[in-house]
This record gives sequence, structure tokens and C-alpha cells, in this order.
Amino acid sequence: MKITIFVSSLIIFFSCQSKTEEQNPQKAKQLYSKGMKILDDRIAIQANNRENAMELNKRAIEMFSAAYKADTTFSDAALFASECTMYGKDFQECIYWTTKLMNLDTSQQNIVFCTNRIKDCKEQLSK
Repeated sequence: MKITIFVSSLIIFFSCQSKTEEQNPQKAKQLYSKGMKILDDRIAIQANNRENAMELNKRAIEMFSAAYKADTTFSDAALFASECTMYGKDFQECIYWTTKLMNLDTSQQNIVFCTNRIKDCKEQLSK
């Protein structure tokens, strides 16, 4: 009887554990495309309308973040989230996204890029 209760408890416990979300590359690409459109809009107005550009930048980050959440192997989503957080001077978030990118793309060129970006962000944070 005790073994049955123990086994049943284990089954319930493991079935209630939060399951990792399934990767959805198709959804990630759609969200990424939306983010790129918003980013293009931001770039088009950033010289003349900083306030609206910053709002578009936040929306682009949301799209890139959602794209990454949909597919955590999608390095372009992390790259552009890093770019946008750097533009928005959110250096802590930039470090977060750049670290994600560095873990996804371990090419020497990318490691150098990411290391330099993280260094720049840390310098900005220390000011």
C-alpha cells in the first residue's frame, strides 16, 4: 500500500513539473520578421524623432525576445535583441542578450564581437 502511494505521488509530482516549452522555429521566424519590420521603422525615424524611435525599439526587443523564447537556438533573435538593447542604452539587458548570442554562436569572430560588446556595456554601467 505504501509503495503504491509513493509511486502515485512520484507520478503526480513529475507530471506537475513545468515542462520546457517546445521549440517552434516557424513561430520564431514570424516574430523575428515582425521585429525586423519594427526595427526598420525605428531606423527610418531615429534621426528625427528620438521618442518614437525609442518606443519602436522597445517593441522590436519584445518581438526578438518572443522569437528567442519560441526557438532558443535562433541566434539572430538574440543578436538583434542585443543590438536594440545597446541602442536603448539598457546595458544590463544588452549583456544578457549578448551572452545568449555568445553561447549560441561560438565562432571566433562572434566571440570577439560579443566579448567587446559586453566589455563596452560593463564600462557604461560603471559610469
